[in-house]
Amino acid sequence: MRSKRKNPRLAAQRKADAAFSLYIRERDHWTCICCGWTADKDDSKQRQQMHCGHLVRRGKQAVRYDEDNAHAQCFRCNKNHQHNHEVMTLRVIQKIGKKRHENLLIRAGQLKQWKAEELLTMASEYLSDHADLTTERMGAA
Repeated sequence: MRSKRKNPRLAAQRKADAAFSLYIRERDHWTCICCGWTADKDDSKQRQQMHCGHLVRRGKQAVRYDEDNAHAQCFRCNKNHQHNHEVMTLRVIQKIGKKRHENLLIRAGQLKQWKAEELLTMASEYLSDHADLTTERMGAA
């Protein structure tokens, strides 16, 4: 019988995904890029309705953690993204510009395999960046 071993890369990826998602939603002021709905970040139910949506699917590892590829997106728009890809594409181009969008699509074609150490470092950095954004916004309020 095979023993159950934890996959360290998969565990690190989950941490990186969570930290990156939190950072992206905070960066975007908890506002959906597609429909403009804003979640009250102090309301846990509303927070759960805001996702980190990816223009290019997360399976494309080269752009999984690319800030040009990830944007706050409400549950409804993220769920319907595959059926309404044009809206998100338009909004992303409006936000980052056509040249950065084109470069994102080029990067999406590259191969990348993340190492557990890279993912854990990224998770730590994005948690720190999120804390900095939150502190900065609290000071501005």
